[in-house]
Amino acid sequence: LSNEIGRSGTDVVFRARTGVLGDIIDSSPTWVGAPSLPYSGTWKDTLYPAAMMLENSTPYATFASSNATRTNVVYAGANDGFVHAFRSGAEDSLGNVINNSSTPNDGAEVLAYMPASVLNTIHNSNSSLDFSNPQYAHAFFVDATPGTGDLYYNSSWHTWLVGGLG
Repeated sequence: LSNEIGRSGTDVVFRARTGVLGDIIDSSPTWVGAPSLPYSGTWKDTLYPAAMMLENSTPYATFASSNATRTNVVYAGANDGFVHAFRSGAEDSLGNVINNSSTPNDGAEVLAYMPASVLNTIHNSNSSLDFSNPQYAHAFFVDATPGTGDLYYNSSWHTWLVGGLG
């Protein structure tokens, strides 16, 4: 913040901001907590009943159980070019919110990810779209609502998050 217009400093080169988080216009928040997909039993291929389903080598129930109390996170895309992630506690096996020093429910940012395609365009030859230019108007960067789910790849279950750009 020390290099922004209106702030003290010798290298004041950036536009002034009113906060560190960019505007969130088109992206709705997406909450990710414990795995909760209704996968149970054994995976079967209806077309090829004799096929060995790799998903059965690590049952989804095992994945869900081992991640049942992981930290809950709320994700949102913002027009500062980042997908932001904010922690929101965890839940115990009965669904009660845990709010302690190891899984606080304080809304602190735990991740900010800028896609490479945004990084490549954030300095634009059009000064009104150059993110650091004092004359910056507005550009829609990472403003799609993130989607999430659980899937099986690389020999284990994972929770994924996918978003979109302006």
